[in-house]
Amino acid sequence: MHCGVLLVGAAWGTGALTIVDDFVAGGPEAGGVGCGGRRTLARRRQWRALTNPPDPEPVPATDPADVVVRFLHALAAFDVDGALDLVAEDLVYSNVSLPTLYGRARFERIARPWLRPGRMGFNVHLNHVATEGHVVLTDRIDELAYGRFAARFWVYGRFVVGDDGKIAVWRDSFDWLDVTIANLRGLAGLVSPGLNRRMPTD
Repeated sequence: MHCGVLLVGAAWGTGALTIVDDFVAGGPEAGGVGCGGRRTLARRRQWRALTNPPDPEPVPATDPADVVVRFLHALAAFDVDGALDLVAEDLVYSNVSLPTLYGRARFERIARPWLRPGRMGFNVHLNHVATEGHVVLTDRIDELAYGRFAARFWVYGRFVVGDDGKIAVWRDSFDWLDVTIANLRGLAGLVSPGLNRRMPTD
């Protein structure tokens, strides 16, 4: 006796879900009828999603604000190597009204000999950090120190962080009048520390 099995499938429905009839192997206990001692196929109805869910929003490999904060803190800790690891090879570093530096190598030639204990110290207090896409804005107080002398002044910074997590643009702006007052207060602080501006605490 020859037995044959015909597999038939049907699908219908709307939207993201569609009813699909398929067939699974089964014996009499599954509703099938034996044929020559073989197991037959029993129909099973189930729901299947025929449309793919939307792709999740892309998540940046590195948070731009975190890169900038780590960069500034590395400079404050005299960790020049750590800071250099966070800037792009073609870095553009600009202090508004001062000459612009191009390239990580030029930035290193300035930072490495000056940012070290016993030479020049740098400290930073972040008042606010805002991010939009790859752009990070900082409202902060910077401190430049030479021995007992310390000048503390307001700085606005604009950073652009690339997809690779490296700072490509660093642009600082400040008020020359405020910097002048900071230097005068710093000189007065050599006579009486209470005359100098206080560095905000985190």
